[in-house]
Amino acid sequence: VNEALSKKCHDENTPRFLEVLKLRHECATLLGYQSHGHYMCETKMVETPEKAEEFLLELLEVYRPKCLEELDLLLDMKRKDFVDSAANAKNEDDSKLDPWDVSYYTQLYKSKYAGVDEAALREFFPL
Repeated sequence: VNEALSKKCHDENTPRFLEVLKLRHECATLLGYQSHGHYMCETKMVETPEKAEEFLLELLEVYRPKCLEELDLLLDMKRKDFVDSAANAKNEDDSKLDPWDVSYYTQLYKSKYAGVDEAALREFFPL
């Protein structure tokens, strides 16, 4: 289901997306820039796409261990639920987190251990 939703309108939107990328590149080169990324970064603190990528890679290096630690915590929560659930009887896999597991167990963790009530928060931050 998750994969099907992510490919919704894929055939219609892919050519449009590629056309947008082509036009962005064309506009940037007409204005004298190497790429659309260079055009967008020029007035920003990051200045160039290369510096932006370097910054993101540094963030990835710093936060990856914490991310993996938190994913392990969520997987442990799933395994504890799995022991008591009907999924155990069906021999479903409890050794990995599926995309829907991450959001479910993140919300569960927030409410159970961090005292965060997302429903209460929504009252203060309406969409």
